Amino acid sequence: MEERARRDFSKVRRAKKFDAPLKWDIALDDEGNGGKVFTCSMSDFFHADADAWRAEAWEIIRRTPHLTYQILTKRPERIADHLPTTCFGCGQVPFISPAFGEALGLVCLCTSKTYNMAEMRPKPWPWPNVWLGTSVETQQFAEKRIPELINVPARVHFLSCEPLLGPIDFQVSPSEDGLSAGFLDDIEWVIIGGESGPGFREMKMEWAEGIRLQCQNLDTPIPVWSKQVSAFRSETPFPEGWPREMP
Repeated sequence: MEERARRDFSKVRRAKKFDAPLKWDIALDDEGNGGKVFTCSMSDFFHADADAWRAEAWEIIRRTPHLTYQILTKRPERIADHLPTTCFGCGQVPFISPAFGEALGLVCLCTSKTYNMAEMRPKPWPWPNVWLGTSVETQQFAEKRIPELINVPARVHFLSCEPLLGPIDFQVSPSEDGLSAGFLDDIEWVIIGGESGPGFREMKMEWAEGIRLQCQNLDTPIPVWSKQVSAFRSETPFPEGWPREMP
């Protein structure tokens, strides 16, 4: 792929423009939605080397509310500190107002609504057209990354178990008090997939089946997207009958 693109993928580079979504002529459905954008598929939206450019990308996302942006990261610990600070509606930064007496509040310029800064997170996040996800290839990464992901509000939290490299038990509690029902709390979508290409590492089907059953056996089942099995060729589908569900 590097040879075809004539680029060094070990280096993060800035795209010349981020405005392509503004030009897409996409038919809207009955609910006003215009499709989904898998963001930064060859890199990581929250990579530190992209900090200087991310605000521009957020602004394009804000200006295309009819598109749903699926942002997948291996760095969920960086999400909270690198969210947009502007209002989704007007694109302005809310200003501080002493609307709660001694407790300062945030005032949105487009609605004039004041939000208490003592809330868990100041508005205007989460944005309605952004899904946040993280990669969980093994049990280790599930326990490390999922608590960081769900610490940030989102319209949809999703997990990409791809490439799946081992069994994952989501019922291990991510909280020290043991009160949580497991790592699937606050998760709305799970992707399962194996590795592809030369020298691919095998995904055992019982690992994938274990994840599928954990998602389906919940009181509120989580949609599962069965992407591909491990194989030399990418997009080698799962056997017939495996779910391809959306949240």
